[in-house]
Amino acid sequence: MMDRSNEVQAVPHHVSEDCWFSCPKSSEGCCNPETPKDKCTCGADQYNAWLGELRAQKERLMSEVEELVTFLQEVDDKVKLGKYNLRSYYLLAKYKPDGKT
Repeated sequence: MMDRSNEVQAVPHHVSEDCWFSCPKSSEGCCNPETPKDKCTCGADQYNAWLGELRAQKERLMSEVEELVTFLQEVDDKVKLGKYNLRSYYLLAKYKPDGKT
């Protein structure tokens, strides 16, 4: 499977030809005096925060996968050397990164 998650970019705040409809946090700002100047009205802040959380979660999961692969390679090497019997290998195969079985 191809990882294309790095191609997803943060989105800028909405800018409209009519500044009345622009996001107050955009480079243009919003001309509507009733709209708070420090509040995003286009959803860019919410989307970008979600994207940041998603990327952080991906990094945590990739780290856990690397730990699991390393562990399984070590177990496989020991099984090949005869240091574990088949029952031990089965029990170790149920390993989880948090240490719980």
